[in-house]
Amino acid sequence: MASPQKHLATGIIGSAAIYAFTRNIPLTAGFFMGSWAIDLDHVWIFWRETNFSRIFDVKGMINYHSKLRFEQLIKKPFLHLLHFHTIEFLLGVLLLAIYLPSISAPLQGLFIGMLLHIIIDDIGLLKVVSFHKRCHSIIEYNIRKYIFREKTYHDLYP
Repeated sequence: MASPQKHLATGIIGSAAIYAFTRNIPLTAGFFMGSWAIDLDHVWIFWRETNFSRIFDVKGMINYHSKLRFEQLIKKPFLHLLHFHTIEFLLGVLLLAIYLPSISAPLQGLFIGMLLHIIIDDIGLLKVVSFHKRCHSIIEYNIRKYIFREKTYHDLYP
């Protein structure tokens, strides 16, 4: 998982490249939004975990996810689902881009930006040997959640 700064930098550089080659502002804007706005699902998790008591605490949210990343993604048996990072959400954006031609360009950019973001996240997860802990599908999450309930810690991590 990359830092917010890395995703923002990727979004800026990628948007500049897309605009330089296409001169398509809606496509470029969609890409920029997709490359970093996909992480808004992290905000929802933070709000939910803090009972909505720290809605505007950006530093607290970043610290919370850094701690989550270290303690839960690396050390403990843990399933992680970020709804905007799932294949279902990504396919939904792609289908909208296909079937809504009037707003197809920004949705195509959004799809490409989100896909790049997920790829960067997954490379980071592979580096810290935690790829298997993030569910990339809501269906996968529900299946693995059921398995987690049925097994103990030692069954999952012998």
